[in-house]
Amino acid sequence: MALNAAQIVSLAAQDAKTPGMLVQAGQLLNAVLQDLCMNYDLDQARKLFSFSFNSGTGNGSGPYTLPIDYLRTEVIDGKDNFFYLINGVPYPLIQETFAEYNWQVQTPGFQSYPYNYATSLPETPGQSSGQLYVWPPASGSYPCSLWYYSLMPDIVTPEQSTAIPWFPNTQILIRSVAGRLMGISNDNRQADYLGDGDNFPLGAGTLLNAYLKNAKDREGAAKTVGLDRRRFGRAFDRLKNTKQIGW
Repeated sequence: MALNAAQIVSLAAQDAKTPGMLVQAGQLLNAVLQDLCMNYDLDQARKLFSFSFNSGTGNGSGPYTLPIDYLRTEVIDGKDNFFYLINGVPYPLIQETFAEYNWQVQTPGFQSYPYNYATSLPETPGQSSGQLYVWPPASGSYPCSLWYYSLMPDIVTPEQSTAIPWFPNTQILIRSVAGRLMGISNDNRQADYLGDGDNFPLGAGTLLNAYLKNAKDREGAAKTVGLDRRRFGRAFDRLKNTKQIGW
């Protein structure tokens, strides 16, 4: 059974021989969880944002307000997991930089089927919402699905909380929090607890690398390498016209 936040904090403080630093250990637990969100693509922090393009919003190009916890779009085999539907047919979007978006033609009245998108994110994640823009501007209202990695919420008073952290590997959390406490107490065991590599077999970095190797359930699917679709063509712009789906 997974340990709750208070139990993790207590064990980490005991490991670090700092039993009087439970409040600090709780703060560090939230910091560790935040680092995991910021630096790794973990399915436990993945969410779905559903919305619709609107031809009346910035001529159809946006901005569309992103969720406040948005960090980055999920990318699978080089393809952004972001698409919209027309008559049940999915059409993917390709990310470009915000500078590239600003260089696109923005002639009033010009609307079409979007195939590029860009984001403008706040300097401090989780404090305000980012904005999303598409190009060409959308010519209609199309339902969209954007899978993204989120900044998970902090645990309130973790040193007392019975909440179970969203990250499932308890040992990594204990070692990470204990190692950071050792930085406060000047404990020379800190490298052993936080280290990465053969010299630190129980270091949090070593344990995390082992966990990440099996974190993604590939269901036996082979990995593919995706070329930059901004340079090597899009998924649908070279399709022939049909009577059902026309461009």
